[in-house]
Amino acid sequence: MNKLINSHPECVTKTKEKIIVCSEKNRKIAFKNSPGYWVYKIRIDDCVIKEGKKCDFGLIPCDNVEIYVELKGNKLSEAIEQLEITIPQLTSHPKAIKKFCFVVCSKVDVIETKIQICKSQFIRNFNARLNIKCVQDEFNLINCC
Repeated sequence: MNKLINSHPECVTKTKEKIIVCSEKNRKIAFKNSPGYWVYKIRIDDCVIKEGKKCDFGLIPCDNVEIYVELKGNKLSEAIEQLEITIPQLTSHPKAIKKFCFVVCSKVDVIETKIQICKSQFIRNFNARLNIKCVQDEFNLINCC
């Protein structure tokens, strides 16, 4: 995702804000930036990728860490698919770089065992931790850098 910083500057915001929010249609995730890292927030949907399935946002909080965010209604399966499609398009090393993926949806339409299978697949295929929450979520960037 680092290559996007220079190739799509209109889609990138560089910030040291203490709270970095990604929101859309009453769903949001807040990233606590208590250490004051320089964080690149990237608008993926309709900016970096204009057509096809893709997630909403990406963040780069530090070297060798990528964060992908999908804010969704009630179709969790579709949200997971959007992340699975986006990651290989934007990361230069799908398994080498540590990733955190967040789905924030209005309700979960998938049984817990399917969610556990998806989490295992994300670790195996993308070196990514998949996190799923309803309506809103919060994550401290100190936990990934």
